[in-house]
Amino acid sequence: QTSVKSWPFSLPSTGFGKLSIVRIPRTDSTISLGFRIVGGIASHQGDLPIVIKSISSRSLASRSTLRPGDHVVGCNGASLINISHDSAAQLIKNTRGDVKLTVLTWPHAENKTETRNSTPFP
Repeated sequence: QTSVKSWPFSLPSTGFGKLSIVRIPRTDSTISLGFRIVGGIASHQGDLPIVIKSISSRSLASRSTLRPGDHVVGCNGASLINISHDSAAQLIKNTRGDVKLTVLTWPHAENKTETRNSTPFP
């Protein structure tokens, strides 16, 4: 297997992942997007990708194709590669209007409910 070397972690190039843009329509930036992320550079577990940890039921994100386990590599054209958890969280939170996340989806991504120790997105 080969890896994408520009990432701070080893991402297998297996051909099973699907890169796509997930659009979450939002007319009011004070409305929660309804998902949590984990990971980032210098996270508690080391340098990891930004990953969707959970999606709240009946949230804006729950109406999209976003799934727990998706790797978020961009937000509205800005890269989330080689970025800290806090920087990624702020970039997503401060997005005005529709949120367009560039995600790498893996076939094993599961549906989960909201959990602790991650950053929620209003």
